[in-house]
Amino acid sequence: MTRAVALILTTLGFRASATQDCDRLAEMRPSGTALLHLLLVVWVAGAAAGSDLAAASETDVAKATYIGARACGACHPDALRAWGGSHHDLAMQEATPKTVLGNFEGATHTQYGVTTRFTRDEGRYWIESEDDRGERKRFEAVYAFGVDPLQQYLVAFPDGRLQAFVLAWDTRPSAEGGQRWFSVYGDERIPPGDVLHWTGLAQNWNHQCAECHSTNLRKGYDAGRDQFETTWSEIDVACEACHGPGSVHRTRMQNGEGKWRKPNARGLSIEFEPVARARYRESEETGLPVREPVRTAHTEVELCARCHARRSTLAEGTPAGTPIHDTHRIATLDPPLYFGDGQIREEVYVYGSFVQSAMHAAGVSCSDCHEPHSARLRVEGNALCARCHTPTRYDTKEHHHHAQGSRGSQCVECHMPTRTYMQIDPRRDHSLRVPDPELAARVGAPNACNGCHTSTTSSWSARQIAGWRNAGSKARTHFGDALEAGRTGSPEAERKLAGLIDDRNAPDIARATAVSMLPLVATPNSLPTFERALSDGDPMLRAAGARALASAPAELRTAHVPPLLDDATRLVRWEAALALQDIDPASLGAAAAKKRQAILEEYERALQRDADRPESHMGLSSLALARGDQGEAEEALHEARKRNPSFVPAYVNLSDLYRAEGKHEQSEAVLREGLTKVPEHPDLSHALGLALVRLGRAEEALGHIASAAQSMPDNPRYAYVHAVALYDAGRVQDALTVLREAAARHPGDRNIAAFLASLEGRGRQP
Repeated sequence: MTRAVALILTTLGFRASATQDCDRLAEMRPSGTALLHLLLVVWVAGAAAGSDLAAASETDVAKATYIGARACGACHPDALRAWGGSHHDLAMQEATPKTVLGNFEGATHTQYGVTTRFTRDEGRYWIESEDDRGERKRFEAVYAFGVDPLQQYLVAFPDGRLQAFVLAWDTRPSAEGGQRWFSVYGDERIPPGDVLHWTGLAQNWNHQCAECHSTNLRKGYDAGRDQFETTWSEIDVACEACHGPGSVHRTRMQNGEGKWRKPNARGLSIEFEPVARARYRESEETGLPVREPVRTAHTEVELCARCHARRSTLAEGTPAGTPIHDTHRIATLDPPLYFGDGQIREEVYVYGSFVQSAMHAAGVSCSDCHEPHSARLRVEGNALCARCHTPTRYDTKEHHHHAQGSRGSQCVECHMPTRTYMQIDPRRDHSLRVPDPELAARVGAPNACNGCHTSTTSSWSARQIAGWRNAGSKARTHFGDALEAGRTGSPEAERKLAGLIDDRNAPDIARATAVSMLPLVATPNSLPTFERALSDGDPMLRAAGARALASAPAELRTAHVPPLLDDATRLVRWEAALALQDIDPASLGAAAAKKRQAILEEYERALQRDADRPESHMGLSSLALARGDQGEAEEALHEARKRNPSFVPAYVNLSDLYRAEGKHEQSEAVLREGLTKVPEHPDLSHALGLALVRLGRAEEALGHIASAAQSMPDNPRYAYVHAVALYDAGRVQDALTVLREAAARHPGDRNIAAFLASLEGRGRQP
């Protein structure tokens, strides 16, 4: 019984103990009038107390502190027991004899002439190998990182950095090829000074890994001292990483306040819908599972996406349950992260593929398949799918067309094929797609059939599947065709991308990808499509729409983007402010200009939080340019180069900055410096070629322009500029050859088509 009800009962003369109140009330039986009065008082006071509690809840929960997994386990022992020993629990551990799985008993590993030695001394673990200058040094491994199928080791540096060593321990059994040291880069040699070297940015735990391997993480980078003071509440992924800080929850539940069932009354920032409430029945019309009740929110999926997605962090320390687009920017289905049909390619984790799936659209959540505390599958094999899909319909040879019990009869082999990362870590594609070898061949993607039938072709696989289809069944349509049209710039690209954007049955992540591609092929006919994207119900589309219009004429941006400054989602507000960052405040109006300023200040604080990264200094440079501060913009680009001497965009942007100031010699010098750091990089070669053209050195420029076009044949702009340079040099036939090859590769590129038609037309003239 709550304290509010106890107070009312006491006031009316009922003084029973809290554990006896309900029984005593039944015995006392007040008169009808007294009972009515009592019920009214209890109802009014209870409603008022509940209202007060709900109002106070948000403030209290926001001030909640972390109490630790052991404290949570005092009331939730089963959950704690399931979590113990899970991959979340073992995500990161101090290096001790109990946690270190690798051979540190004098083991050695030699690759590319570098011999690394692993030793142990009085409970401390040491790695003797090359440092960032190629010199041999001894480093202490202070943390074990991960557990299965590999374990890495983190080395601490005096500036607060933790770096993941390049050699990892294969924790698989010897019979499976494990129990050995191996390089996570395979046979690729990563020299000292390279950003991918184990001492470089790409292997920095504080930025790259920490947020998802610890609880209540604060990156703590101090740009002034160039040091990290990274902190956390628990070193692993513990209870409060998902449920939020538990101090208020513990107090309220101990006091019985959680029974009010008002928003946040239980004292947590997030409430999960119990999985047991969901049931999946087979639709009589389609035979497919239908969720009851219908899921109206994806709180759980979005919480998991904070780590199980390819993303960047927008805001640090946001409460669990905050919508994902308020906390992170999710990568869209762009190459090289994904194949043309949305299959996983690079290490993109799970969310970006899962939200493409029919399962996600039907309301399936992570915990439908994975027990959330142990992180294990709820059941193994086809029995997992049978929880929703009737086995007599799906777990049959008539459905999977393979011998029962064979690899091909397993649901995941066809619908969730694997791709291996870090040499030995196979991960399943969670888009749960129907195999389509024809589509895969059109967009240059793998297909599940040929993952097993390696000696056959995709055409063979397509014929097999066609033979299984029911007579008269329609060919499947897929968003991959539209995205492939956008990638290749086909003549149908604008129409297909616009059609995908307007297709509400397509996955929102695919529609947002189409919005980001559309500017490359858009004509004025696309403006209504952009307008619809800006008002779409999904934040990814609104954000992509604002970003797509960032390079549009000022009058278009001023007319369409300002309403998004009031958007409910942080990502959308940021993209809107960035699209408007160079617009004159007078054109925006005082109110919109003030909102833009506040949003850009928040964005700048986020950039400063990540000032250890070159990308952040690129953003700071852009903000400075929008303010008209050329000096600050230049300084930020110099800092970006310092952070990563091989960061190509910093050289290109700094060269453009010098060009805009009329400093053409400095513009050239910066690009040449970049080419010493990243030899023959096509973006640098192309930029240098254009710089030399501006300096009147066309013959010298041609070699760099040609190098860029040949190194990056999928870039139609580089091919077009190459043809123009050849034509200007009087090499008309060579220009025609380049244009014809480019037109075959990029049939929808208007510049290439127009130039080719012009030259061929001249060749036919008498």
